[in-house]
Amino acid sequence: MWSSPLKEKKPTKAEVEAKEKPLKKKKCPIKVGTAKAICDPEVKRDVGRDVCEWCERWIEQLVRERSFPPQMVSDDFLPMLSKLLPNDEALAILSQLRADFKRHFPRKESEDDLAWLTGIVEIDTVAKEWLRELKE
Repeated sequence: MWSSPLKEKKPTKAEVEAKEKPLKKKKCPIKVGTAKAICDPEVKRDVGRDVCEWCERWIEQLVRERSFPPQMVSDDFLPMLSKLLPNDEALAILSQLRADFKRHFPRKESEDDLAWLTGIVEIDTVAKEWLRELKE
């Protein structure tokens, strides 16, 4: 049977449903609490999905480079790391991860911290005089 090459084909029902279906976001295997414990345990910082995904990618890269079991890319990263490696190697890996984390996610100064103003006040003579008048 011959047909015109200019004639459009009607999409099938499956094709229409596939286009209408929204894409689901991939669920990160590392939870927020675990990411905070791994990356930055001593600092009270908001840890969100971006940090969890960054942590997952970092651990996945480590697993590929050193041929560790793929199960390490999970919430059980810290226990598995301590079981697989001696303490000094595990601590070296954690310190490297935390150093990379601090480089990629530098700490933002809080909005309440106005320490940066002291440098500006010392330069500005009008501000110096105004502060002197306030103190008197």
